[in-house]
Amino acid sequence: MDEHINDILVYFGFNFKIINKLKTSGQRTAYLGDQKGTKVVIKITPAIESNVARIQREFKILSSLNSPLFPKIHKISFITRENLENYHDHLIGEDAAKAAEFIKLNPTPFIYTVEEYIENISWKVVLPKLREEPIFIDFLNNLVIGLALLWEKKIIHRDLKPDNILIRKDLTPTIIDLGIAKSLNPGTRDITSPFFHTPCTPRFAAPEQLLNKKTEISYKSDQFSIGVIGYLILTGRYPYGDVEVDGLDFVIRKMNSKGTIDFSASCINNGQIFTLISKLLEIQPYKRFRIAEDIIKQLKTAKGAI
Repeated sequence: MDEHINDILVYFGFNFKIINKLKTSGQRTAYLGDQKGTKVVIKITPAIESNVARIQREFKILSSLNSPLFPKIHKISFITRENLENYHDHLIGEDAAKAAEFIKLNPTPFIYTVEEYIENISWKVVLPKLREEPIFIDFLNNLVIGLALLWEKKIIHRDLKPDNILIRKDLTPTIIDLGIAKSLNPGTRDITSPFFHTPCTPRFAAPEQLLNKKTEISYKSDQFSIGVIGYLILTGRYPYGDVEVDGLDFVIRKMNSKGTIDFSASCINNGQIFTLISKLLEIQPYKRFRIAEDIIKQLKTAKGAI
């Protein structure tokens, strides 16, 4: 598909072009693009029903947010089967043969989304800075502020993890990939396809997600993921073990052991931060924070203790 993309974009009059391929996940293919001299991210997804619903919801959510803590979304477009056939029909000779092969291999229509490109630093490079106490606190604070914008709209991210957090040069986070976000608004249907019972990334998922307790999944599930990320930054470890290494059964047993969170490997020594992370990592959702403002208040207290 890649060799035909820019030709297709030109043919249909789009004002952006593909530069190179980016890291992808799931069914989406992401590219770095250029739109009149401005870098953008172009995501291409097969236009099957569940994908269309997810992307339309993500477009709606991002369009409603006006914050540097989320990428701006510029455009959503569809390339239909008829569009692809028209593209093929206007070609002749060898090019037409290549286009026919392309359509044969890619018979599904596609959705194009164009988003803001975030200049960011890789987690590996930025991790030593994030382990500096005031920077760590500011980072978590911005993460909570961003997620609170979703929670206020009764939306849960459900897949918060380092791969879904881009870190700008000023070390502020930008939260991306709302593809499996869940709305708790009345009448809203869950349109995601389950790939771990409840959609999530197991390493960073709350116990209610791991155990598929759907009625317990809420914004407090995102809180747990913040706790895992914070603990991982501080210690280089996962608080209850690594699902991918130790297995799900081990992690669930550790969660149920009622032991205290071990901060002995932490790169900083601030009891206020340890208390905060421990509360985010409570196994029972009701024991986590009631509202985002309570987390922000405790982060402010922790910063004052430095």
